[in-house]
This record gives sequence, structure tokens and C-alpha cells, in this order.
Amino acid sequence: MNKKDLLMTDFTVKGTFHDMALYSGILYLWKDETSVQMYHWKKWMKQIMLSDLPIYQYALSTQFLSFHIHELEPYFIKEITFPEPVRDFFIFRHQLYYITNKGFFVVTPESALLKKELLLAGDFQALSLSEKNRVILSSMEAGVFEYFLTNQYQHSQDVIHWDKAPTADVLWDGHNILQRNLEQEPFQLLEFHYEKNHLLLTKKREKNQLYIQENFTNTSLNLSEENKNPVSLFEYLSTSDPSNPSGILTKISVQQLPDKYFPNSILDETILYLQEKGKGLYLLLEDEPYLIKKDQYVKFRTFHKSHKYRNHLHLLSSDSIKFLIFNKQS
Repeated sequence: MNKKDLLMTDFTVKGTFHDMALYSGILYLWKDETSVQMYHWKKWMKQIMLSDLPIYQYALSTQFLSFHIHELEPYFIKEITFPEPVRDFFIFRHQLYYITNKGFFVVTPESALLKKELLLAGDFQALSLSEKNRVILSSMEAGVFEYFLTNQYQHSQDVIHWDKAPTADVLWDGHNILQRNLEQEPFQLLEFHYEKNHLLLTKKREKNQLYIQENFTNTSLNLSEENKNPVSLFEYLSTSDPSNPSGILTKISVQQLPDKYFPNSILDETILYLQEKGKGLYLLLEDEPYLIKKDQYVKFRTFHKSHKYRNHLHLLSSDSIKFLIFNKQS
């Protein structure tokens, strides 16, 4: 990927938020751990394009748009409140799944009647939805549970307890699960065999059986130690750098770099990979990583499972949310 062809649109919403999500044309902004507000993202984007960006297809390499949360009031749908603080969540098939100190719940946010249903009682630390639609609930008390949301996987029960070791969160490698502790250090890999809608746990590899792997690409992404003086992304992508207006925009999928303990993999050159380490969040462009410094965000989200929003990177800071949208000019 030629970094000169990369186009980035930057939407900033100023305000204080706890978390965010974007799903099926609706923006979910968490005010705090017990309330989430829903906004019409599609209507908002259409209004921006008509007023602020009349020729969006002739974009500059960067476009910086800033709003205050009050400016989104015309697109407000409703607010959902929760009796206990929500620790983690995801949205799947128009259902909002979340965990509190009491268990794993689901609610249909777009429904007029908000009925919160308890799916599994327990004290869970984190939720993780895989690209293959598997859901893992991590617990520091009881380990790793899987809750089956669909009939894609044939099991006699909705929940399986895969491992009892205290687990803060997990990472996915296909069907395999890498367990991590509170320091985000991996300590065990659960290996699965999948055939004809059946899952079988075949092996548990402890940390002393895990080895650091190399990722490969046909071009020279710099995946080695971070530079002593890395280039800041927002310094590199200057508003004075115009693009060629004759090109066609193609979405650039944004994903996290596979974990170093996963087996060797060939990286897709059409994907913009992220790697969080040391000084912040690195975007691996060609042979030089670009840095989003740690003081510029407290949390980030990508949407590589989404067809519409796979080119989004959302950065949450103490006083705003930054929506970065990446395209390539071809």
C-alpha cells in the first residue's frame, strides 16, 4: 500500500464518553457505564456530505471535521439505561449483548419495548466475539466460557466451560483462543478442531509451550522494534497534501496485527494493520510505522467484521471521540 494514496477522513465529536460502537447505521455513544445514547449515523453522514463536504469524492489526503455532541441532537434516537455498570459489550444481529457483575445479558436496542434478558449468571471480566461468530466470556474467578448464539455450532447445551484458569480476556486465531491475564500477558493457548459444525478442544498449550512467531508480507512492513523517533500520524497526514481527484475510492480494512504467539501468517497487503505497543498505536504503512501517541487516546475500536465500517478506526480520549475513516485512491 502506497502511503501517498491513503486518504483519511477525521470526524471528531467533542464530549465526555465512556465507550462507543457503530452498527447498521446507528452510532452508540456510552455516556458512562450505565447509559448509552443512540444516534442516526447515516442521516448525520448525509448531512455532513451535503453541507460540509459537497465534493467528498475529491477528498484531500486528510479532512478534519469537528463537532460538539450537542450538534448531534437532531439525530438522537433514544437513551438506554442499565441498573448495574456494564463492563463490556458487543452488537450482533441487532442485539446488544453485555456483561455486568451479575452476568451475561441481551437487549434489543432498536425495539420499542426494552426487555433485558439474563443469558448466563456469573462474574465475567470481558466479552469477545470472533469472526466466526463464537462468543467467549472471560472470568477471573472461573476461567473461559463459551456461549453459543447461533445453531452454526452443534452442541447439546448453550454454554460450555472450556477452562478453569483465571482469564482477563482472550484473543482469537481462527477457532483457537489465546488466554491472557490482567497484565495482558498470554498464558495459555486453547486449540480447537472444527468439522461439520462440531467443535472439539484438542490441546491446551501453556506459555512455556508457546513460541514467538514471525508475520510475513510480500512487501516490507516494518514489524521489528519500534523506531526511536517514530513519525506521528497526524503530523504526517497534512491538510495541505492534496490528492489526485480523478481516482476511485476503495475502502481500506483496518485490523489489529496478529498476536506474536499465533502461527506464522502471510499478511494481506490490502489491509491497514494496527499494533499497540510502547509509545502508542502504530499504523503499519509500507516500510514505516506511523504513531498515534498514547496521550491521544485511552481506547480504540475497529470493525473488521463489518462490511460498511471495516475501514473505520475509532479513538476515545478524555474529551472526545475521533472517527478515522481510511480509503485508498485507485
